[in-house]
Amino acid sequence: MKYIACMLVMLAATAQAEVYKSINANGEVIYSDVPTQGAKQVEMPALPTYTPVPLPVAPPPAPAATQSVADAYNSFALTKPDADEAIRSNAGIVNVSVTLDPGLQVEAGHRIQFFLDGKPEGKPVARLSASFRNVSRGTHAIAAAVIDENGESLINAVPVTVHILRASIQQPNNPLNPANKPDTDDSSSNSSGGTTTGSSGTTTSGSSGTTSGTTSGSSTGSNGTGSVSRPKGF
Repeated sequence: MKYIACMLVMLAATAQAEVYKSINANGEVIYSDVPTQGAKQVEMPALPTYTPVPLPVAPPPAPAATQSVADAYNSFALTKPDADEAIRSNAGIVNVSVTLDPGLQVEAGHRIQFFLDGKPEGKPVARLSASFRNVSRGTHAIAAAVIDENGESLINAVPVTVHILRASIQQPNNPLNPANKPDTDDSSSNSSGGTTTGSSGTTTSGSSGTTSGTTSGSSTGSNGTGSVSRPKGF
């Protein structure tokens, strides 16, 4: 065992160097790479060789995964109007606002598209509010979405339902009611009597009306009484 250990040490230390064997005065076998008197060179067996299997070329490390565009926002919600809110506006105006976390990434081309009853209301905007105008009376659904530069939706807000209360155009007091438009035709006369303005004066006609003019004076109707006055000389 001692011999084997010694050989291993010698092999490790000398590698390809020459090895000499000698016996000292005590009868001990000595191995050395330095030749001494009476030492004999030892023929060492060929050292075993090992050729490792070439390792496959490892691909370059993948870059750190960036945050997915679809996960760019944590929350998005409508804050105005409230769900099931009744909005009284004769002009049909509805103010809408949203909250977004984190903030809108405008530099990435992200915009907010508002919707009314499932249809886009206006163009995509880079702000968190909008104003709908002339919304018809009745119940409507309001929604919003964050979209990218290609118009793809990134995150959607939960829609809310609102009720628009506005005066009907048929109401008598509504100035938009056609029945409340003033009659602008001044040239017509009513059945019982009217007024017609001409180049020669004003004539009032009727069953018992009076006709007057600048040249003819005044006269009574067929069933009325009156007088005609003329300037001197006629």
